[in-house]
Amino acid sequence: MKEPNAMSFHVKYKPEDFMPANEEEKQSQVIMRESVGFWQDGFRRLRKNKVAMVSLFVIIVVMIFSFIMAIGIFMLLPMFISNICKKVIPSHTVMAILEGFIRIAIFIIYIKMVSRMEDIKRTFMYHGSEHKCINCIEHGLELNVANVRASSKEHKRCGTSFIMIVMVISILFFMVIRTDTIWLRIVSRIVLIPVIAGVSYEFLSFAGKHDSKLVDILSRPGMWMQGLTTKEPDDTMIEVAIAAVEAVFDWQAYLDENFPGWEKKEEQA
Repeated sequence: MKEPNAMSFHVKYKPEDFMPANEEEKQSQVIMRESVGFWQDGFRRLRKNKVAMVSLFVIIVVMIFSFIMAIGIFMLLPMFISNICKKVIPSHTVMAILEGFIRIAIFIIYIKMVSRMEDIKRTFMYHGSEHKCINCIEHGLELNVANVRASSKEHKRCGTSFIMIVMVISILFFMVIRTDTIWLRIVSRIVLIPVIAGVSYEFLSFAGKHDSKLVDILSRPGMWMQGLTTKEPDDTMIEVAIAAVEAVFDWQAYLDENFPGWEKKEEQA
């Protein structure tokens, strides 16, 4: 004979206990809000926040204004300045070279001016600490304050080098591309920006993967320019840079793959 289960129980239901739901109860179960995607929901919430909408508008205006100013200062202004010498210098090639040197000079003056600001100085110090971390890892060293401090603050794949390469490549482009009117010259300076940037990026990528003497010589102007945009950081900045690298990159796995036995070398050192 089976013993009764202490946890079991029986409930008897009557048919009148089950009543069909009325229309009001049915409507209460209907999802009133339409199904929307992540971006649709985010933009809907953004529109309800007036402060956020004003901030977004200001950011867009500032970005557009900065883009226009950058094109005007670094692409069109050198062209107009060099055009003043057109009567004295008939050679198109010399004019293109002159325009390129004026562009580089404007960039150097700009960097010199903004580097006087205290916040920019600290930014350049953090920039240097970032480079030091990457150079430390790429030379097979453990990522710590001592090794990072001893590493170089210049790096081939830096954005400053990219800008410098863009300005040099633009000289080569405009030496070949010749236009008769000032308006066509303006259009060519604007339209060719993506092309020049693309060629410059490919060279920067190539230079970062090769260590030949020719590549080192061609990369040297960009490395010199980094002397303006990178400064020696203090140890607290190095610690911040190390934490930033560790948050996005497994440097130990990188060293294990590319520098086998790096741990033993660190212990011996």
